[in-house]
Amino acid sequence: MASQLETLNISLAIMEFVTQWQMQQRQIDARLLLLRRRRRRVACQLKTMIEKMYPPPPTDEEVEEAETSSPQESSKRKYKKRATKKKQVTPESIDGINPKPRAWTLTKENHWFENDVPQFTDLEFLEHFHVSRKTFKLICDHLQSDLTKAHTNMRQAISVEKRVAVSLYMLGKSKACTYRNIADLFSMGKSTIGGTLYDFTKAVCKRLLPLIRFPSEESMSDIGKGFNSAVGFPDCIGALNFIHIPLFTPLGSSLPTDYLNENGWYSMILMCVTDHQNRFTYVKSGFPGKLDNLGIFKESSLNQLATDGKIVPESQDVHLVADVDMPLQNWLLTPFVDDGSLNEVQRLYNKRLHSVLDFSQTAMEKLKGRWGFLLNKCNKKLDRAANIFITCCILHNICEEHGDGFLDSWMNEVRLADAAAPQQPIGVPFADDCSTDALVKRNEVAYNLQTLGIVDMNIEMEMNQP
Repeated sequence: MASQLETLNISLAIMEFVTQWQMQQRQIDARLLLLRRRRRRVACQLKTMIEKMYPPPPTDEEVEEAETSSPQESSKRKYKKRATKKKQVTPESIDGINPKPRAWTLTKENHWFENDVPQFTDLEFLEHFHVSRKTFKLICDHLQSDLTKAHTNMRQAISVEKRVAVSLYMLGKSKACTYRNIADLFSMGKSTIGGTLYDFTKAVCKRLLPLIRFPSEESMSDIGKGFNSAVGFPDCIGALNFIHIPLFTPLGSSLPTDYLNENGWYSMILMCVTDHQNRFTYVKSGFPGKLDNLGIFKESSLNQLATDGKIVPESQDVHLVADVDMPLQNWLLTPFVDDGSLNEVQRLYNKRLHSVLDFSQTAMEKLKGRWGFLLNKCNKKLDRAANIFITCCILHNICEEHGDGFLDSWMNEVRLADAAAPQQPIGVPFADDCSTDALVKRNEVAYNLQTLGIVDMNIEMEMNQP
């Protein structure tokens, strides 16, 4: 038995040795082949260099022609020889017809924007570009310096109006629209469409970003009165909300899984604050979908500035509202956590506060309805996607400020898309201890709401009495 094992071990050792020897032999053969190829390449290069340095002597016929002819005739003869070598004989040249020059661009005959769009009615213009003519002209005026391109000797530059129209048309489409369809409609090249949208969003974020601004001390009272008259929640200057916008894939990210949210789909988070007129007063985009709302809030400039008293002044007793996943603070009120033991005062407070948060939800629905690009999975790079989302918010504010119309069909598209879209991630209730001052303020607001509710009910009963 021992002898058989020794024989087997010797056989295995011999096989291993033969295998290694064969592998080494193959490596040697490959290196030799590579060296042969390099040697041939070097030999060819040397031959070419030698021919250039030491050209072959002229033949007897060339010597006789050079002696009998003048230098000018010899140079002309050489030029004719070169020309005959380079000239290509084609069927057209044989028939005596000069070939047509090759066009460097493809000209298109569709002039939809130049001829048909000026004939649109106001409603048709709104249906196609999702803004009114007045707002369209205003946007073009603001972006004139950034979108104007110089003419060249080869072609005329695309006008600013056409660039803005292409960008608005793309952002307003709720269904995916290919570059080919847009290029055929506007008589542009497919490669130009993506660059036009990028230039437009970059210019909007550069020039029109100040249109999203936090309310000043003068306008805070107007916003507070607006929320109070609408839902009966006093001293509120905005509603804080978070929304996950779907991504097709996180292009340009070294860690794509960072954009995979807890519900299992890629998204980018948009943090915003809205007022009683469904306008955005604060917007921040670009957060990976994996992050939770609390972590984004703590690292945001809104929290830092508000904590330092630079956004919400201490002289005014005003506040923002948010959902239960945010920390309760003096300037940020949140609902009571419903654990089944809430009293009537707390339930009324929660009801009024959620009515304020509904304003933010309405603003997001109008944003996605007007700019249907947000209903699709964005397939742009991450930095460009963030610019597109902020651009849509800026354009939304412009339309709301100038009273542009909003069609019911847009809202129907939003509802259909939301019904088919995956569910938005839900934040976890904030479990840490809050400051005593914040708890006292929330209790006072809840008690005042209950008192005002009783007074309003008594006044309504008195008015209904005969």
